[in-house]
Amino acid sequence: MNIATTYQGIEDITAEEVKGKQVAPGRIAYEGKQTTFTTVIHTYQLIKHFTFTTIEDIEQEARGITYNFTKPMRAECERHGNHNFNSVDVEKAFIQVLRTQGKIINYKQPEEKLFIDIIDNNCFIGIPLVMHQQKRTWRMKINNQGTNAVIAAAMVTLAHYQQGQTIIDPYSKDGTLLIEAATKAPGNIHGYDKSNNNIRNAEINTKLAKATITYHQEDNDWITTHFKPGEIDAIISYPPFESQRRKEKHIKNNYEQLFQTATELHIPTIVILSPNKNILTYTPQPPANIKELHLGQQTYYIISWYDHNAQKAAHKQSNEHH
Repeated sequence: MNIATTYQGIEDITAEEVKGKQVAPGRIAYEGKQTTFTTVIHTYQLIKHFTFTTIEDIEQEARGITYNFTKPMRAECERHGNHNFNSVDVEKAFIQVLRTQGKIINYKQPEEKLFIDIIDNNCFIGIPLVMHQQKRTWRMKINNQGTNAVIAAAMVTLAHYQQGQTIIDPYSKDGTLLIEAATKAPGNIHGYDKSNNNIRNAEINTKLAKATITYHQEDNDWITTHFKPGEIDAIISYPPFESQRRKEKHIKNNYEQLFQTATELHIPTIVILSPNKNILTYTPQPPANIKELHLGQQTYYIISWYDHNAQKAAHKQSNEHH
């Protein structure tokens, strides 16, 4: 059995992708040989899973690990939750046990690894398969206000994006959201951004990903001049959020413009990422779905709107055009 790790809040999306079952927060158990996925952070072969109260419980379980390591190795721990110990404490405990078993320990250049994955009171022990999958090889130019590829892939899934559809990102930044869609399936994909630097970086990432995306160095109020009603299937975006540089009025105007565009063009699906839920005070209708994500100490929200009336209107308008 293998374990796929993901962010707390999108376990249902990951479970569907890996064809597995959630066994702990952010942890999905699955069978099969596949090791790389779009909404997964790590995959590892499971050796043991147990619950604990203290680090002494973990040390006791470590003594029962009998995996046949034959090469220089090390133990590596990732810990999530509130505990009275840290990851280094756990690694030291496992290394001590492994040494008593005669294992060769090499911290700098290990040929094998034992992975200890702690989430709340769950401890998973395994052999790493593919780690850090959120770090896509094509994402060379990173916008510090962008999102990572795992969350982007989850948003594309929530938008029900399919091959051949038209989607837009009014705030494309480094292009991650759109590239995740384009690498899933080809379509008519457009990104907007006022910054020449953002457009240039997004185009570099897109080229590295061997994806096809059209970028526009323009404000999102130009979208209504580029498309007719019924032509866009979804908006997927991580819009700017309130900060010392961006005041509430500016953010409010952004969302009002975005939803006005969606209404004028009969866009049936909107999927937005936000670090807070107060943006809902700027939107004209309540969302269909809110997913609360936990990334370490940070909380984000994926908020989705599905307007079936707009979908019907879009289909009608599209048929009239044809």
